[in-house]
Amino acid sequence: MPLSFQDLILALQQYWTRRGCILSQPCGVEVGAGTMNPDTFFRVLGPEPWRVAYVEPSRRPSDARYGDNPFRLYKHYQFQVILKPSPSDVQDLYLQSLRVLGIDPRRHDVRFEEDNWESPTLGAQGVGWQVLLDGMEISQFTYFQRVGGLELEPVSAEITYGMERICMYLHDTDSIFDLPWNQHLSYREVRHREEWEFSKYAFESAEIEALSEGFQRSEAEAHRLIKEGLMLPAYDACLRCSHLFNLLEARGAVSVTERTGYILRVRNLACRCARSYLQQREELGFPLGTPVRRTSRPVPRARLRGRPRNDFLLEVGCEEIPAAAVDAARTALGESLNASLREHRITSRSWRTFSTPRRLAVLISGLPARQDDREEEVMGPPARVAYDGEGRPTQAAIGFARGHKIKPADLRKISTPKGEYVGFTRQVSGLSTPELLQQLVEQVLKGLSFSKSMHWEQTGWSFTRPIRWVLALWNDQVLPLELAGVRSGRETFGHRVKGRPKVRLRKASDYARVLRGAGVWVDHESRSKRIKSDLSRAAVSARGRLLPDPRTFAEVNHLVEWPKIISGRFDPEFLVLPREVLLATLRHHQKFFALTDRKGKLLPCFLAVIDQRSDPKGIIRRGNERVLKARLTDARFFWTEDRRIRFENRAPRLRAILFHEKLGTLEQRVARLASLASDVAPHFPTVEAETLKRALELSKLDLTTDMVKEFPTLQGVMGGVYAREQGEREEISRAIYDQYRPHSLEDTAPGTPLGCALSVVDRLDTVGALFSVGEIPTGSRDPFGLRRSSQGLIKILLESKIHLPLDSMLTRTLEIVREQGVPPPSRENVQALQDFVRGRVRYLLEQAGHRYDMINAALAAGQLDPFDVQMRASALEAVHDDETFGSLSIAFKRIRKILTQGSGDGAIDSQLFKEKAERSLHEQMNQIRGELEILLQRRNYPDALRAVASLRPAIDTFFNDVLVMDRDPSLRRNRMSLLRSLSDMFLKLADFSEIVVEGESRA
Repeated sequence: MPLSFQDLILALQQYWTRRGCILSQPCGVEVGAGTMNPDTFFRVLGPEPWRVAYVEPSRRPSDARYGDNPFRLYKHYQFQVILKPSPSDVQDLYLQSLRVLGIDPRRHDVRFEEDNWESPTLGAQGVGWQVLLDGMEISQFTYFQRVGGLELEPVSAEITYGMERICMYLHDTDSIFDLPWNQHLSYREVRHREEWEFSKYAFESAEIEALSEGFQRSEAEAHRLIKEGLMLPAYDACLRCSHLFNLLEARGAVSVTERTGYILRVRNLACRCARSYLQQREELGFPLGTPVRRTSRPVPRARLRGRPRNDFLLEVGCEEIPAAAVDAARTALGESLNASLREHRITSRSWRTFSTPRRLAVLISGLPARQDDREEEVMGPPARVAYDGEGRPTQAAIGFARGHKIKPADLRKISTPKGEYVGFTRQVSGLSTPELLQQLVEQVLKGLSFSKSMHWEQTGWSFTRPIRWVLALWNDQVLPLELAGVRSGRETFGHRVKGRPKVRLRKASDYARVLRGAGVWVDHESRSKRIKSDLSRAAVSARGRLLPDPRTFAEVNHLVEWPKIISGRFDPEFLVLPREVLLATLRHHQKFFALTDRKGKLLPCFLAVIDQRSDPKGIIRRGNERVLKARLTDARFFWTEDRRIRFENRAPRLRAILFHEKLGTLEQRVARLASLASDVAPHFPTVEAETLKRALELSKLDLTTDMVKEFPTLQGVMGGVYAREQGEREEISRAIYDQYRPHSLEDTAPGTPLGCALSVVDRLDTVGALFSVGEIPTGSRDPFGLRRSSQGLIKILLESKIHLPLDSMLTRTLEIVREQGVPPPSRENVQALQDFVRGRVRYLLEQAGHRYDMINAALAAGQLDPFDVQMRASALEAVHDDETFGSLSIAFKRIRKILTQGSGDGAIDSQLFKEKAERSLHEQMNQIRGELEILLQRRNYPDALRAVASLRPAIDTFFNDVLVMDRDPSLRRNRMSLLRSLSDMFLKLADFSEIVVEGESRA
């Protein structure tokens, strides 16, 4: 009989107390996760060892479902374990605890998938996984890296069990409320009414004004208590702030943007508490003691036998590596190690790399036993110093010879570009390849780059995940290494489902074959082919067609060591959900592959790649189906509830959502967008202003829906779906659907002109409004994604070939913000905004392949119109190799330099011309002026450049025959005015002084 909910808790308590944990109690204040309990938050700080286990009732108001949803709760129970310092066998300890609960990993698909934890409100961050049991998340597994804004040393391992989920799985039930609490009562009898009441409170009854006032009072109280040195009471007040913020968010009173401000306020409190607590413990002398710091031990010199050609195998065994990091890390390991060997004159015949979630490996074949011997010329003192006037060695020569253990007679004169020196040639024996490998392996591994690295042990290593074993073989001999405190050997590990069996390798070349026998498909390429062919066969067996999904395919290949395809089904009634929701649920949450019929319609079935040899009793399949049912039930609940309100009637709800504390609500933001639409629409030839305004009025309404709150990646997409549902024109619904595209530089722009216009207006307001209130990105901080917003805006204009003057549009954006009562931005902020957008235009054009100097030259002319800047830069690039163009550029720079020496702002007086050359230049300028204006109006920049180039002979003659800086002030001033007029003519095209011609360098 499976354990009851209560017995599960008791079993974990007993298991972990036997392994040195003290048994603590829940926090006395509402918290959103067990991590927030002081026994975790404070105790992971500093060096004192600590092991604790406790149950934490975690309250998450936004997850409340009135007790109607069988999978979601306002309050759920977590079992929290902290192990400090983190033990090397922590994953094994966790897997053993599952067996105590009645879960045998040999019968299930247990996976550690990347889920790096972060708590902005606690100033905390960790690296780790979500643990999936047959597709259902049952635990969080984290190595804390930072808490309260402080780096942690030593690192603690945190295990958080989802008690309801584990119990549901054991009892094979689809409802939390059907779980047995103990032998007499059900979960429903104990907690259902509580769920209903707190759900009603969180979503309906909680007074927003009272919550806001409570937040202010608790925040002030926390600051006061911190000053008094009462850290624990202060932290309680900080936790109350966090809970009140969560309630405000559940009530829909906090926008996505304003959320950042609240989080920063709570984070500030938490960080102050953490710093003061750590200082107190240090003053007490860390009474719980400090762990002994391990240091790396000397590695013996490799004295290994060699052959003419040798094999070297390196396998670095890790806890599960993030799937997204595997490809780059594996490739870099092989390329970097081989490149390092070549730098040391060691060349291999061939090399291969391997990877699974738990290992990176490289096999290098055909290595020589040692470097070739070489001659080395050793230089000594200059010959004039080494010998006296009679040619006898001086003390300088004698001392040099003695230092190198040779006779002075063995020295010889060596001629160099700096003169004659004395020296000698010596034979340098090559190092053995194993000795070189001992040096290079550690250097290469420490040089690997990861988007997120971690610390876990005390020798100072940083890597993507903890290193747990090292296999290093030179042919059939172990190459001595020590990496992150782990000594190398000839042992590796097979598939974890078999109990993590040790496997001894006799020689390096046996690697892939031996691991295949131990249940590990270590060759990533053949594993990928196997998955692809098995998916195709499974799709045929299921009478469907596989819906291509390259991103999910690439991910699952790095999540398994022995792939097996299973097929599952879900209730066809879920097919009423929008296709986008179904695919998001299948792919994003579960890594499943969707199937369609011949017409492309989704079928009620899926394919999953599991990390098991088989599923004979269908346990894994049923587990995945259960998880998918829970997800889809949630999605259907949101779909049904959202559509009870007509989409356009959601507009008043935008008043309750704060976009930013200084910029007002989302309702005010939509009003700004509608105002800006009148200015933007005329620049899109096929877009009507009223149609754009209608799309903008509806564009943010999906932020009030439960579906988007649950699936944030579907914002915009669901707005388009809901708009279509209520009967909006396809043009409008499609524009709303695409409004956040492009999501990145690799993504495509919206597919319609209206969608492009809507996205442009949205991004103009985002960037301009946030800059106006001082939210300016820094090199390491861009919390509102303003770089991404501005780059998307510019990408749309370039790809759509739309002319839009961003400088004037951003000025208009700032005016609209001021019209809503926001204080005008400082001059510094306005300048920062202009520089920021100009920098983004420059960056995107460089990414598109344009020359930096041509971009700078084009940016200096006219308004900040990205497409116009691109046209000018392209025209300049088309003629930059022409001799005439080069001389014009040099002439322009000469003109600019002359103009710095005096004024040239007066009118040109032709009566003052004394030289034929200046009169000729003036006449030719007047001849092309009108033509040039027409060409510039038409943006015919190639012909405009040719028109300006026609002045080259006249300009050359002018500089040859005319002295600009004449002694006569009137002549000098008139000639300067002529050059100023010529300079202005050039500048209408580009700033030619920015252009680098042959022989010049970038300055």
